[in-house]
Amino acid sequence: MSIFIMMRQIFAVPRLPAHRLPALGACAGLVLLAACASLPSTTAPNMALPAAAPAPQDDYDWHFERQPQTVQLAYGVANSDDIPFGLSCRPGSGQIQMTTPSLDAKLKTITLGTSEASQTYGARQEAAEMFDGYLLHAQTTPSDPVLLSFAKLGWLVIAHEGSWAGLSPQTATKTQGQDFLAACR
Repeated sequence: MSIFIMMRQIFAVPRLPAHRLPALGACAGLVLLAACASLPSTTAPNMALPAAAPAPQDDYDWHFERQPQTVQLAYGVANSDDIPFGLSCRPGSGQIQMTTPSLDAKLKTITLGTSEASQTYGARQEAAEMFDGYLLHAQTTPSDPVLLSFAKLGWLVIAHEGSWAGLSPQTATKTQGQDFLAACR
């Protein structure tokens, strides 16, 4: 099964109007930012990191939005709520909220990686309101080694069922990871 099909089956949520993609942080991130402050991080599982960026998946890309009260960088399908991963922060707060959907009621971590680094973050789980499953929320900072590597390389992988699922931009997209991290500092 391709990563694209796997991601669609695992992370698919109902499609909503175009204005909903920027609402990721407002709906799922900023309200929960303080609640995740004390969650611990652990080391990543024993999975080999990819040596290069995974191939881009059809229709999926990174989307950056900056508003006065929130900055967001979300990976998903434009003009939809099909967002398998998102980052949000309040400008200048020094705190970043990450959010991802899950179907696993027991999952309490989010594991991210690049070719240079990986990290598992303790996550808070809540029942999703818009699909049958859960939302995982974890917190980190702009100095996180995985996010610094992501800002440099432009792509991430996220652990799912013992393997990595790629979060790569479309070929013509410049991922704004540096801009996102700078805004959150």
